[in-house]
Amino acid sequence: TPTSSRTLHDALVLWLDERERSPQEHSILGRLNSLPNPPLSELTGAWCREQLAGLSPANYNRHLAVIRAAANLAADHGWIGAAPKLEKRREPKSRERYLTRAEWQRLRDELPEHLRDLAEFAVSTGRRQANVLRLEGSQVDLARKVAWIYPHQAKGGTAITVPLSADAVAVVRRQLGRHPERVFTWGRKKRKPYASTPKTAWLEATDRAGLAGLRWHDLRHTWGSWHVQAGTPLPVLQKLGGWAPRPIG
Repeated sequence: TPTSSRTLHDALVLWLDERERSPQEHSILGRLNSLPNPPLSELTGAWCREQLAGLSPANYNRHLAVIRAAANLAADHGWIGAAPKLEKRREPKSRERYLTRAEWQRLRDELPEHLRDLAEFAVSTGRRQANVLRLEGSQVDLARKVAWIYPHQAKGGTAITVPLSADAVAVVRRQLGRHPERVFTWGRKKRKPYASTPKTAWLEATDRAGLAGLRWHDLRHTWGSWHVQAGTPLPVLQKLGGWAPRPIG
């Protein structure tokens, strides 16, 4: 195909073939492929704003990120002289959100099985997403009902001891043995470590539970909120959560 006739959809195919894509990226690709297919030379910020009108700022920026990545690849391959400058939309600052026990139960009921244990462990321990996904069996002592986060894994650079509730212990017992190292893995035939939580499944579950906009990190806020409601002293909570000595944030 002559360089001048390369289109957005051509660039999206190039982007798709570059490496394995996440379910969320495939979902975005499906939407973009349903849009008009302009020549790359006619791809502009105005075109993006018109075609993606109606999306929230965050969702707009996720779609724009794919378009920009595809355009950059096209430029690398000499299909266009330079990738167009496509401006992101300003996103409102996210607010901290806490689930009630009833809301959590509603969400838990809607989560698919492969996400349910991940979320259960997160809301029971207050661990950050990366700490849950990368937790290894060697970091858990079920007899003592405790886990630990090494300094290099902690945001604050300090080791964290993680008491395990009965719910957290039950989750770990269900998962241990499925993989030689990691606690949480996915796949039916061959278990694989998580790179990130499946965003599409999460978004669909939160929508079904009537909790649209809930972020995975809000499970950590929920854990902290429940501790406060139970009377946990703030200095103790700060130590458990690995927070600097300041209000929860």
